[in-house]
Amino acid sequence: MSPTSRIRTLIVDDEAIARSSLRRLLEADPDIAVVGESYGAETVDAVLGLRPDLMFLDVLMPEMTGFEVLARIPQDALPLVVFVTAYDEYATKAFDEEAVDYLLKPYSTGRFSEALARAKRALATRGSLARHQQLLAKVASEALESRIVVTDGGKSLFFRPQEVLYLKASGVYVEIRTRRGTQLAREGISSLESRLDPATFIRVHRSAIVNKDHVIEFRPQSHGDGEVLMRDDVVLPVSRARREPLQLALGLRR
Repeated sequence: MSPTSRIRTLIVDDEAIARSSLRRLLEADPDIAVVGESYGAETVDAVLGLRPDLMFLDVLMPEMTGFEVLARIPQDALPLVVFVTAYDEYATKAFDEEAVDYLLKPYSTGRFSEALARAKRALATRGSLARHQQLLAKVASEALESRIVVTDGGKSLFFRPQEVLYLKASGVYVEIRTRRGTQLAREGISSLESRLDPATFIRVHRSAIVNKDHVIEFRPQSHGDGEVLMRDDVVLPVSRARREPLQLALGLRR
């Protein structure tokens, strides 16, 4: 693999020994280019500046946890993530964040290799899927302007925008809720968002996009966030950062 095509990888851990161990294992792989090391609050700037493809991320660090780091990185800059921690109780939350793998310290060389191989497969899939989605988006814009096109397991699914109530991230899938029921698509929610009409579909949370025409009620919360009641009686969270854009879209602010 040429230097320009190697997987740009960032190591994030507050322990120098842990960072050194990860670097040694990563640099033994010719497909990997370690572009930096970081921990805590500085990691956000490191990701935005270095634009890694892959990040090995500790969970508990001073100043900022691994989950807080992810919450501050824009969706279009998020690399694939392998969590590395000594605590097994965060595994469920890690996979809610669409982590590729969860390495529990102390890990063996074999277990590390398994996680890295999984990350490589995910990156390869993301690359080929992105190219396929670009082609589908072109087809959609030219011939299917009134439809949303989603790929899932080699199939192409078509939805009319007006029938979609909301989209909700669920692990490695996105739930597409329509008037007819729910369809699971193995695709990132940000990828789907890029193909939706922003005048109709509003991102209200890291894990949710709503069709504003199917919002029944907006409920502000005391800490600056909120929630929305949808037409199917499902309540979805609204993050503080996305509350104002939603209110503008709903005509609640001028």
